[in-house]
Order: sequence, then structure tokens, then C-alpha cells
Amino acid sequence: MKSVELLAPAGDAACFKTAVAAGANAIYCGLERFSARTRAHNLTVKELQELIPLARKADVKVYLTVNTLLLDNEIQDALNLIKDAVCAGIDAVIIQDLGLLYAVRQNFAGLVDIHASTQMTTHNTIQCEFLSLCGVTQANLSRELDLVHIKQLSDCLSKHGIKTEVFIHGAFCLSYSGQCYMSGILYGEHGNRGSCIQPCRRAYSADGGAFFQPFNLKDNNAFACAQELLNAGADSLKIEGRIKDSEYVWTVTKAWREQLDRLKSGNPPQNESPVLERIVNRQYTAGYLEGRIGAQMFSEGSKDFSQKENGTVASYHADGAELCVRNGSLLPQDSVTIKTKNGDFVCTAVVTDVARKQDGISVCKILITGKLASKIEKGQVVYSRTPVITEAQLQKECEKLEPAKIPLSIAVSGKLGQNLKAVFTTADGKTVEVQSEIVLSAAVSKGLDEDLLREKLGKLGGTGFVAENVSFACGKGEKLFVPVSQLNEMRQKAVSSLLQGGRAQKLAELTVNVPEFDDEKKPVKQPKIAFITDSVQFAAELAGQGRTVVLQLSLDWEKISASFFAKNPDVIPLFPAILFEEDLSQAKKLVSQITVDNTSQLIWCENSGLALFAFRHGARLILGSRLNITNSCSLHYYNELLNADAVVPSAELAPEYVANLSVPASCELWYPLYTHQILMESRQCLLNRATGCKKTQFDADCRQCRKNIVLTGTQNERVRAVNRPGAYSALHTEHILSNSRLVPMLKDVVSTWTVDLTNPAGEYDKSQLAHAATNAESFLQKLLSGDTDEELFPAVTRNSRFIKA
Repeated sequence: MKSVELLAPAGDAACFKTAVAAGANAIYCGLERFSARTRAHNLTVKELQELIPLARKADVKVYLTVNTLLLDNEIQDALNLIKDAVCAGIDAVIIQDLGLLYAVRQNFAGLVDIHASTQMTTHNTIQCEFLSLCGVTQANLSRELDLVHIKQLSDCLSKHGIKTEVFIHGAFCLSYSGQCYMSGILYGEHGNRGSCIQPCRRAYSADGGAFFQPFNLKDNNAFACAQELLNAGADSLKIEGRIKDSEYVWTVTKAWREQLDRLKSGNPPQNESPVLERIVNRQYTAGYLEGRIGAQMFSEGSKDFSQKENGTVASYHADGAELCVRNGSLLPQDSVTIKTKNGDFVCTAVVTDVARKQDGISVCKILITGKLASKIEKGQVVYSRTPVITEAQLQKECEKLEPAKIPLSIAVSGKLGQNLKAVFTTADGKTVEVQSEIVLSAAVSKGLDEDLLREKLGKLGGTGFVAENVSFACGKGEKLFVPVSQLNEMRQKAVSSLLQGGRAQKLAELTVNVPEFDDEKKPVKQPKIAFITDSVQFAAELAGQGRTVVLQLSLDWEKISASFFAKNPDVIPLFPAILFEEDLSQAKKLVSQITVDNTSQLIWCENSGLALFAFRHGARLILGSRLNITNSCSLHYYNELLNADAVVPSAELAPEYVANLSVPASCELWYPLYTHQILMESRQCLLNRATGCKKTQFDADCRQCRKNIVLTGTQNERVRAVNRPGAYSALHTEHILSNSRLVPMLKDVVSTWTVDLTNPAGEYDKSQLAHAATNAESFLQKLLSGDTDEELFPAVTRNSRFIKA
């Protein structure tokens, strides 16, 4: 069996130690900022510095997650944070934002590996080639791939020297990761900024009916697929869970460690692990890996299936936190959830003590955790779970991890008016010399001595070293002084040099800076309108009128041919964002045919893989908003790689940041004036449960479904679920989005404003679409001059929840 990495999460220091103790080969963790799990506790730089020696002793790699989209004014801070982590000894940085990736390559070449986050939505082979151009060494694949597609992609990645990372356990996103805008647009909490509040787990009502959870996916559990994943070429197996506790990290990591060790020893794998049923879960599925996408992948309600019904509340006394449970048996440290008879949530708690049991009633002391939704009352139902491992047991396991102390001899010397010098020597003869930046001066009172030097230079806790001998030599009778801060800096430099080896000097001299760009862009004088339609007939009609037209293509490839673009060379094809291998092949074929006779053909790409293919075939490119460009570094790097004619910034980016993007002189900004704002696309059917559809498996026939329904959330938020032929199931805002109020702010930077006439939900009739097309140019002129409050469409949505610093 080939060597495979078990990659475990660490949301805090306790989970980090637990992951090492449980047998992880690598750990991913975040620091205080720029991590896709802001709800996790995350680590401080100091904690990271203290934890890495523990990992080193166990031969465990450490990866830093900086996997959010960044703004221009945040990249410097992100680089500074990464520098601290690199100096601490991390092995890789996990990145979503292409601009940050570019800046890391510029500043940290040869010092740290770059891993592509799952938020880069890697799901086809040419995207893998694109990542190789970006210097990526490991890629976390999209979670929607089955084993056959994982094999295809891992073979491609291997050819380019990139390791394949696959998600094996934890919560699924309903949307393609990195392509979900629902939390940000509806609530101002952006998933691509690490602040997702999981609106897909919330309750909605269809047609005024009862509230239910139509989008709540089960959790991933690939335990039974371990051998198949290795056969498919997986190099790294990732456990999700940076907001989970130490018990979760221990249980999942330990179960997988034992499973992989069985395979390594030539023994057959287990098909299931009973302990995985005993940790928090929404039920389990391996539907994506097995290619069984359908209704069976959804969970009923918000229940934690690790907890079982365990009696009812007999009474509760808040003053003493005393819970009496009838017909139940609770144990100390049990986690408890209390619900009403109707299933409404009351609270969660931990049992701290079981005082007694008499007459069928258990008397317990509890500690309420989280929010108390309502009063605890007699008759409410108690659910409980006994932990797989107690806190005390976990602590004992982690105490075994204390790094072996390497003895150091520290020889300090100095004279008045010179720098203080210290030579740190290990038992095997490795030496490092450091010196103060300030010269020694005469001490007013007590001067430096061996006791003070031993205290300050020997303060080596958490580093893996211990000061065995400290000596001090100075001029006879001299009483010398240097600030204590200088002693601390000397110690830190010496430890860093001993840990980093040959990299230490390079790191010490490293300065990090955001790449600078020459911005020769002149203000836009006369912006244009481009119309987006999914109707071949309408596209030809508008093009015949001399309009700029974009034809949005579906995945029904037989409905469009290259001959249409040969007859209508000014029509711009817009390809979908999600192109699995079969659809990628069809898209490549069409691009090849279109560009054979028209190498100046503009092609709109929302997928980095297809964009690379089109670029190699000589096409001119428009890079769409689904590529998530939110900063100037990202824009320039995409342009460097693909020489784009135009870029559409991320729909989440606040207009003031769009206005200040640095744009190459050869590139234009396009921006939506009206668009059917997408909240998410999914490989699942988003209408199946909401409409009562009887199909349990989603198949090729489902791609011809045409339905839409408006769902209302508990905060009166409204979303439109749409199925249309040749497209993935999607959630949109209820009405078309209008950016008309942004025109004055962006009029100097946007060259082309787009008007979406695709009408996915059939909301408008042909006359309304024709009216919008006829009046768009004059309407834009009114907006530019600031003399209209009207709209092109009868009902619109406006977005005020943009990504801001």
C-alpha cells in the first residue's frame, strides 16, 4: 500500500494535541484572521510556535488555512500572518484566493508549499493543469466527485507533481464549495469570508405551509470506501471539523488511523466503525463517492443522531442546576439535548454529576451549554450521548506528547560598548550564535549575571529545548546592562535558527510585500450594454440589431453548434461554472470548433479549466464573477496567466472596492446592471423535498426538469429554487437583482454593463424582455446622468450585503 496522509482538523490547541495523539499525519489549523472557520476558536501565533515542536516529534506536518477571499487592503496583513506561521515552522498554506496565492509565491518561494483549498472548486482535469501553473503542490478536490472522477483527476494531478486530497468525514456543503453566496447575500455573513451561518440548514416554508428543512444534507462518512479511495489515487484523506471538539477529533482520527493501519498490514478494511455513530452527526452518507446522488442523502430535521432518547424531565431547579429525569439513566459527562414533546429545541447541557437515582428518577447536576431557547419543564424529552473518551482520558493521552527536551549549552560573553553575544550549542555539536542589537552599557545597579541570563535565555518552554548549562564571561569587574527585551529576542532568534536550520537566515532577512502593478487604466467615457440570453433565436435577433450579445449555454450540448457562432461571430458564448469531465469534453469540443476560423472570438468563462483551454486555443476571454475575483492581485494574476480582455469581479465585492481595483490597461471591467443573482448551485435537486417529488435518485432525466418555487425562511427571507433544462439546480434571490444605484459610483471604471434576459423562472413574458432590451441603452444614459429612479423590470431585488473589510 502506498503511503497516504491522514489530515485532521484543529480548531484550538487542545484539538491540535488530540489530532497528534490520535495518529494524524498532518494537521490543518487557522490563526486569528483569514480562516474559513471564524466560528472556530483558532490558534494564536504563540500557540502555533509552541505546538509545532509537538508535531515535529511525531513527524506530523502542519498546514495553515488562509482560505478566504481577500480585499486589497488585507493582503499585506495576510502575508504578515503567513510569515509568522512560516517562521514558526508550518509546512504549507491552504489558499482559496488566487491573488493571495500569487503574493505568497512572490514572497515565500521555496519556503512553504501551497495547497489549493476545496473552495477553489477543483472538479475537472484542466483545472488541475491550471493549479500546476500556479505552483500548487496539493489540491483538495470538490466533494461532489465520485470515485471514478477522483481517479481521473488524481492521475492528472500526479502527472503535474500535485498530491490529491479527498474529503472523507464531516459536514457536507449543499453548494459547490467556494460557489455559495447564500449566507452573504441573505444575511451579510459571507461563506467565502469564513462567516457562513449555514442558511441551508435552516427551516423554510413552501406556499405558506409548515416550516421544514428542505436542504439539510447528511454528513459524509467514507469509512467503508477506504480501500477504493486509495485505489483512486488519493494521497491525503481529510477530516472536516475545525469547529468540533477534541472528542470528535480523537474519535474520527483514531478510527481512520486504525482503518489505514489495517490496510497497510494487508488486512481487509472494516465496513463500519461503531464509534463514529457515537459522535455528533446528522446521519451518514457516502452518496457522492458512490455515485448515488439523491433524496437518501438528506437528513430529516436538525437532530443529532448520536443522541438517543433517554427519559423525560420530571423537574428542574435552576438555582442548583438540578435536573430530575424520569425513566432515564444519565452518566457524568453525558451530553444532553432537551426538546419539547413537539420536537422544539430547549437547550443543550453536560451532566456534571449524578447525585442519586430513586423511584425511577435520576437526579443530576447539569451545565447548560449555549442558548436556553425556553424554560426546562416537566414532560420535555431528554436525549443523551455518552462520550467515546472522557476529558480526563484525553488529557492523559495528550500529556504523552511532551516533546523530548534537547539539552543546550549557552555561552554568553560581552564587553562594555560591544554587542552581547550568545552561543547556543546542542549535544550533537550544532551551534548558533546570536547577538544583541544594542551595545552593552554600564549598569546603574545590579548588572547581568548567570542567574538572570539563565532565567531569560533559558526560557524555552514548548520549544523542545532545555537550557542545561549557562555561562557568562565579561570584562573583569564590569557591571553590564542590556534591556531584557534584547535577551528575549536573542533567545527567539536562536531557537528559530535551531529549528529552521538553513532557512533561518533567509527567514530572518525576509520582508513581505504586496505585489505592485502599473495601473494605466483611463476613466471609461462611454460604457456599453451587453445582453445575456439563453435563447439562440433572441441572441441572433439582438446581434442582428448591432447589440453586444452573450449567449448563456446550457449543459444540453446537442442544442447548440459551432455553426451558429460561425453565422453570428459577434455573439459571445457564456460557458457554465461547473463542468465535470463529461461536460468539459463537450465544452472543449465546442471551443475548438468555434476558434478554428475565428481566433478573435470572445468567450466568457466561469471555470478556470475551460478558460485555460480556450486561451491555449487563441480565444479572447471574459472571466466571470464565479471565479471570485475580489482584489487587484487576483485580477492581475488571472490576466498574467490568461490574458483576459475583460473581467467580471465577484458579485460579493462591495462597489467601493470594485471602483478601486487596479486593472491592466489591456483589460476591461464588466459588471451586471441586472442579473438573476445566484445564491448557490448544487449537484443535488433543491426542489425535490420542497415540491414533494417522488424521485429518489437524481439522473439524466432530472436535467430536463423545469420547475421553480419560492421558499420563505423564518426571518421572512425569500429564495427562489429553480430547475431548468441543462442546468444544475439553483437557488436565486426572489426577483432579478438591480445594480442601477451603483452606476454613479462605478461609471468611470465599468466599460460594459450587462442586462440578464435569461428569465430562468419564467417570471417575465416576452414583451417585458423585449421592453428591457429596447430601452436598456437609454436607461443607462439616464442612470449615468443621475435623472431616473425607475427600473427596467417591474420587481427587483437590491443587494446591500457586500464583502467589506
